This record gives sequence, structure tokens and C-alpha cells, in this order.
Amino acid sequence: MGHPPLEFSDCYLDSPDFRERLKCYEQELERTNKFIKDVIKDGNALISAMRRSLGQCGNRTQEFKFLT
Repeated sequence: MGHPPLEFSDCYLDSPDFRERLKCYEQELERTNKFIKDVIKDGNALISAMRRSLGQCGNRTQEFKFLT
């Protein structure tokens, strides 16, 4: 889904159309921000699960290094 462009020349007019376009961009940024936070949360959960799983494998865990 594409968004209509935000024109700098329209911002000083502060028209209802400009505000509506700006609102679309703000909503998309909020969705993107939530998605990124979910990806980070899921990644951290995966790393924790891998550490727990590898911790049960004994000495073989020394072969693995995590970059966190």
C-alpha cells in the first residue's frame, strides 16, 4: 500500500488533506515500531530458549558463542 506524498509546500497551509496524509504516515510508523519491538522480543525469547536448551547438553555449550 502506497501513501500519497507529503509535500513540503503543503505543510505551511496545514490543510485537512495534509493532516490526513500525515496521519496515514504516523499510523504506518506506529505499526512498524510495534513490528520491530515484536521481532526483538521474539529474537530474545529464541536466544533464551537456545541457551536453556544448550545448557542441558553439557560441555558442548562451550563451542557456541552468542553475540549479545
